[in-house]
Amino acid sequence: VSGKSKYYNLKSVPRWVDRVYSSENVLERVNDHYTYQNGYWNTVFSQTGVKQTTDSYNYITIGSDIYLYTGITSATADSSNLGFILVNMRTREITNYKLASATERSAMKSAEGEVQEKNYSATAPTLVKLNDKAYYLISLKDAAGLVKSYALVDAEDY
Repeated sequence: VSGKSKYYNLKSVPRWVDRVYSSENVLERVNDHYTYQNGYWNTVFSQTGVKQTTDSYNYITIGSDIYLYTGITSATADSSNLGFILVNMRTREITNYKLASATERSAMKSAEGEVQEKNYSATAPTLVKLNDKAYYLISLKDAAGLVKSYALVDAEDY
């Protein structure tokens, strides 16, 4: 191993590179898009259509690519998700899914509430589809950080 680095421009990144962009970069760009899609003055006054990512995100793999998953919610009323996005971490290509659902934080609190006597803490959920229905799959950890249980929370009827 020589320790040398090789830099590639974005158009010639080899297929074996699975992550080009940081999650911070991706989330900042997504939030900028959803904030300013109706212009700067809209963000200052009416905030019509202004959306933002939720405060929780996770990663999933599809084929050989890594995707960042996060919910999209209204900037003015964030009690539920309007949908979610998958962002390819190599290409920054975004796929948007419309699905009114609980926020990830609400699903985590719901899962923790079911085992509150055990004082488990929920990890960032992953949205999964079972029998044509959307669920959040959540790991529940003890104080030592060991996974002790799993929860499936109905994303649309929590």
